This record gives sequence, structure tokens and C-alpha cells, in this order.
Amino acid sequence: MIHRVDPAADVRGRAGLPQLAAADELTHPGIDVAQIERHRALVRGSIRQLRTYSFEDWNLYDEMPAWREATTGSVAERLAKLSDPERRPALRDSKPYLSGAFEDIVVAEGFSPATQKWKDWQIRDIAEQQGKHPVDALLDIACADELKTVFFSVSPTNTLDGYREVMNDPSVLPGVSDGGAHVRFLTAGRYPTETIIRAAREGDVISLEDVHAKLSALPAYVAGFRDRGTIEVGKAADIVVYDFENLEILPVEKLEDQPGGEWRRVQRAKGYRFILVNGEVTIEEDRELGRHSGQMLR
Repeated sequence: MIHRVDPAADVRGRAGLPQLAAADELTHPGIDVAQIERHRALVRGSIRQLRTYSFEDWNLYDEMPAWREATTGSVAERLAKLSDPERRPALRDSKPYLSGAFEDIVVAEGFSPATQKWKDWQIRDIAEQQGKHPVDALLDIACADELKTVFFSVSPTNTLDGYREVMNDPSVLPGVSDGGAHVRFLTAGRYPTETIIRAAREGDVISLEDVHAKLSALPAYVAGFRDRGTIEVGKAADIVVYDFENLEILPVEKLEDQPGGEWRRVQRAKGYRFILVNGEVTIEEDRELGRHSGQMLR
């Protein structure tokens, strides 16, 4: 996943995005902590970010006052505000940007005949077909479904050229995490499987050996773990055995297993023969064995 430096950053243009150049600046001698903090959202990995959401619970457009006001409150209050024609000009004038262009947002799931026909369509194409502004096209669909419509937005690294440039940059680590903060909106934990498939099996972006290094050795080194990350005598036996040709990311599921009756999105994978943690098999043939051979740090 690649995030822009600030809301006004222009991520159009060359495939690799300006974040890579900005990240290079952080390697200059004499840079201070304040500068690093300002760039903390530069390069956060290389997952093909699909942020999935509906306006029933979405409020990550809150950097724009008009959208913040319209996407807070109960579902009924949100529906009333997002349907309000008097609010639409302000929403159109502050068209949001998240992990990709607003026009690239895709309708993932509709809940009425009027919205289901747009499944897998980009907002830009729907707007053109209807002769509407993209903001109106998206919100009209959402409001027709009483805000249940599911959308997803695509990262700028979705193009192969952009992904190749990002993955070949030495300052990039694959991966993404908000510490579980957005479990309704994205399934970021699929990035190891996706990186193997996209970078080595399908796209010939980097070698499989380099994929393994970026997913294991490099993160361990950066985090300061010297006893794991590579398969060597004396290091922790954390080992993944997988079927390269049959590795697959499964569809998103919705699990209602959170406290207070809340739910989250999960996305599983298949093709994993064995996963060992500290020498003990914890997953066999994609099935969790209920073994916890790690150690609680605190």
C-alpha cells in the first residue's frame, strides 16, 4: 500500500509515485525526528490495497469538513445528509482521495435491482453513463441502497508498472497494518500471499528469492530480530511450506465475532501445506491446529 505524503499530494503522473523520491530524502545525513514524523505515512508496503466499505459505517473522508459532517451520525442521519441536494455542491467541491482516485472506486455489491446492475463498474464509467458528477453517481447508488452498497477503492500501485517500481525500490517493505483499527474496511493480512502471487508467480516483478527476503529476512532485520527471518542453524524454526502454483487468496468474509456484536472482514488463503512457529506445526493443509507455540512478550 502506498499512501500520499499529504492530502494535496499529486499521485498522478509517473507510475512509481512521488513517495519513493520523498523516502530517499529520509536517508540524508542530519535528518531529524520531526522530519521523519512528517513523512511517517510515505511508504507503508506494497499490498494491492482494496479498501472495502459502505457508508453505513464509513467516515475516513473526515479530512474534508463537508464529508466529515455528512458521514457522522446514525445511519438515518447519514442517509438524510448524503441525500440532501443542498449538501451535494460542497461534497462535489471537496472530492475525496483515499488510496486511489475517487473515480476509480468500484461498486462491489448492491442490494437492490437498481444498484446490483452496477456491480464491478467503476464510478467514472457509471458517471459517464448517467451524465452525472462522479460524487453524485456514487452517492445516488449508496442512498438507493440506504447506504448498504459496498464499494472498494484501489491503490495507485494497482498498475503493474507502478507495482514493479515500488517493489524494486530498496526502501520499500511489503506489508500494511493499522493495528486492527480498520477491520471493517480492509483485509490487510493477505499481503504475504498476494506478494508471492503478484510479484513472483504472475507479474515477474522480482525473483521468488527476493520476495522471500522482503517478506521475512528484511522485516526481521529492520525490526532488530537477529534470531529469526532466515533459515539458519541456531535461529528460530519459523518456517512456511506452501504450494507455489496453487497459492490462492479466497474471497472476503464477514465474521460477527467481535465484542458487543460487532463484525469484521477476514480473507483467508489456501495453498499453505505447513506453517511452523518455533519448530511446532501451527497450520497444516490450510487448517489451524489451535497450537500457540509463540511466547507472550508482555
